Amino acid sequence: MISYLRIACCFALLPFLSSANSSFTPFSQTSSHPFLGQKCISSEKTTLLQLKRDLSAAKPESSHQPYSRSLLPSWKPDTDCCSWEGVTCHELTTHVIGLNLGGHNLSGLVNSINFLNLPYLERLNLVNCNLGEIPSFVEKLGGLVELDLSNNKIHGNVPKWVWLLESLVYLNASNNFLNGFEAPPSAPFSSSLSFLDLTCNLLEGSIPTLPASISFLSLAENKLTGEIPVSLCRMSNLTILDTCYNYLTGQIPKCLEVLGDTLIVLNLRKNRFSGLMPWNFTEECSLETLNLFGNQVTGKIPESLTHCKRLQVLDLGDNQINDTFPFWLGMLPNLHVLILQSNSLHGPIGEPLTSNDFPMLQILDLSSNYFTGNLPSGYIAIWKSMRIKLNGSTMYMGSLVGKIPIGNQFSTFANDSYEGNLGLCGFPLSKKCDEVEDHQSSAAQQESILSDLGSPFSWKFALVGYGCGVPVGVVIGYILFWRTKRCTKWIEQSLKAKIQQKNEQNRRRRRRR
Repeated sequence: MISYLRIACCFALLPFLSSANSSFTPFSQTSSHPFLGQKCISSEKTTLLQLKRDLSAAKPESSHQPYSRSLLPSWKPDTDCCSWEGVTCHELTTHVIGLNLGGHNLSGLVNSINFLNLPYLERLNLVNCNLGEIPSFVEKLGGLVELDLSNNKIHGNVPKWVWLLESLVYLNASNNFLNGFEAPPSAPFSSSLSFLDLTCNLLEGSIPTLPASISFLSLAENKLTGEIPVSLCRMSNLTILDTCYNYLTGQIPKCLEVLGDTLIVLNLRKNRFSGLMPWNFTEECSLETLNLFGNQVTGKIPESLTHCKRLQVLDLGDNQINDTFPFWLGMLPNLHVLILQSNSLHGPIGEPLTSNDFPMLQILDLSSNYFTGNLPSGYIAIWKSMRIKLNGSTMYMGSLVGKIPIGNQFSTFANDSYEGNLGLCGFPLSKKCDEVEDHQSSAAQQESILSDLGSPFSWKFALVGYGCGVPVGVVIGYILFWRTKRCTKWIEQSLKAKIQQKNEQNRRRRRRR
């Protein structure tokens, strides 16, 4: 009997809050399609032509920023500006309401007043425009609903007037050099801000008081310190909270459990949180992802997590949790990923309580703990989601025969690591795969991955060292696709609805004028 069980899972979870890979693009990325008889407002057309002249005069600072004259060929005086690239007009009033200048060098136009001659502007895309500061004219665009300033060179503080723009719903200033926040307004302030992304900046200090209207908040990959403020618990619309890769300390607030019925993603990975997990989740829990990896959390795993029936990813790895194997997590019907590695978990794992424990589990990491005994064969038999189709037949972990996958992790295993798997072939084994077998194996792997794309995750695995019925070591490699990447479909639809509602409110207000 083996006294020490080690299950090592090599995985690479794609960051679903990655700005560069976001699938949610609220701004117009292509030219608008004019309605029959649409004709833009003359004064606004003049403003856009002046902007083109200013842009054409500005030379790009890198090869990634081409001359604007080559990027805006459709901006011609003798054509309707509502048909121009990057310009969106209102379908009835024909006022310019959207402007996409992403990729153009605007470094010399941050104080331009030309934008103020577009009084009905609601959406402004200034992504990758070589900006060194937040343009001053933005503060005066009273009807602005969506603003994207990501991937620039913006320094300084996040200005407090951002919270005071009553119409602003979406603000993305990720991938810049912002280093702090101006002091927030002292008096209670009204804000419509729902989406705030400040990922990948240089933000220092503590998290300030933010608008209670926010539903998406990402402060990931900064230099924030201090504790999570209690004010976050009063953000009753908060759905996604990401503060990973900072230097936040203290105990994770118990008050976050109040947000259990709205919070879908809680990502506190790689901070310096300590203490217990104090939560008592109710049956209204809506969490789908809980990531506390790489902190100093102690104590036991809260059994109230069984109320979080939507939970798909639970990552508590690299902490100081002292507990036994949380077999009761097997009750969760949608749990795909369970990471408990590098803690102080101990004792036997035990046999499953029912034949339906962990029904959707695909990724498991229990490595670097103090479990005793074998991995119970009962779990291996019921892990239905860890099956793969090969040549039309359903195969289990003990049978991924065929070519050993090529990759950095698999190349580290010696020849004897695959002992007992007579159907395997290819490097590092001396048994070579013939071309037909190699082709069938690769095609089967691809078929398996593609067949599961209807769910948020696709995966493949290989079993090594599973000889003589004794689990010496299990290595599960997988590919994870968070198909909605930055937002779940629910968030995207919800945010678009809020933006549409705010746009309509602005239009009604202007008509009353």
